[in-house]
Amino acid sequence: MSITVSTGVPHHWEQRYPGATVFAGRRWIDLGSVWYPGELLTLEAVDAQLAITGAVVETPLSAARRCPWSIASGAMSGQGFAADGPHPWAGLQAQEVSPVLFLMFPYYLGDIVGGDARRPEALDVFLADCEGWARAQGCRSVAFMYGTDIPEQAAALARAGYARVPVTQRGELRVTWSDWEGYLAGFASRRRQRLRKDREAIAAAGVLLAEEPLPDDTAQLVELRCNLLRKYGALHSVADEQAMVDRVAALRPRDSLTMMTARHGGRLVSYTVFVRDGVQWTPILAGSDYSDESSNCYFGTTFYLPVSLAAGRGVEVIDYGAGAIATKRLRGCAVTDLVAHVRGLG
Repeated sequence: MSITVSTGVPHHWEQRYPGATVFAGRRWIDLGSVWYPGELLTLEAVDAQLAITGAVVETPLSAARRCPWSIASGAMSGQGFAADGPHPWAGLQAQEVSPVLFLMFPYYLGDIVGGDARRPEALDVFLADCEGWARAQGCRSVAFMYGTDIPEQAAALARAGYARVPVTQRGELRVTWSDWEGYLAGFASRRRQRLRKDREAIAAAGVLLAEEPLPDDTAQLVELRCNLLRKYGALHSVADEQAMVDRVAALRPRDSLTMMTARHGGRLVSYTVFVRDGVQWTPILAGSDYSDESSNCYFGTTFYLPVSLAAGRGVEVIDYGAGAIATKRLRGCAVTDLVAHVRGLG
């Protein structure tokens, strides 16, 4: 086999893959490595410039939206993930496809990166070598999760016998306005009025939206984040969420982090933390106390205040990530399809 498999992110990552997208950069891989249910691995071609990260995992995973079996079997279709199929693992038990070589950069990006990432011959060899390595580890399947369907990569995966599963979409705002009114001008009249009323309702409730630095004491951020996750059945461990908030707070430079807040009488009722990479903002943490005063505040801190400030901060793109696409479309996001490619190894 002509691949190397290493633990963690190799020291040469930035030099070897300078054109990798934001979410395939060391910063985001390090940040999201705790989301992997196993040890973070980096798979790289020896004779070409190709790489992806992942882990060998047993399914089902507790984080079902990242679980290859939950997606490919249709178990998540009721929550809008792979809702329309196909479901190539329907009828299979999780143990029948485990362990899985699960391949995805942490923040929902399953594209192979590198200078040869669109070269068919190199991709064919790389996929065969990844599969060979997976077999040698006793894996029963391989899953590339949340790819953006790059044509050359999709074609190579099809040639290798992978089943393609449309999973969801990713939302992104391109900042083409200078302020809140400019943002609203991009919508039809009825939608524009609704968005304006949403923000006015926040103010009428006595809630103040503001941009703030992250506090040194993050206990309240953890508490409100756990409230949000608990509401949607996604809270697995308070300790894990504390660790995640701590990892975000430790990102450097510190001024690449900003927090959009909603306060009522000085009390924090809702917040969203954004990470800046060049001209891009990405929301990474959010939370709410779900009091009466916090109604609509998630939209205030995640959409309405950031879009008002973005141009003045030199931000050109806000990447809102995967899922909740109806909410994102209604607030102007363009969407990109995200797909999984899965293959049983027999």
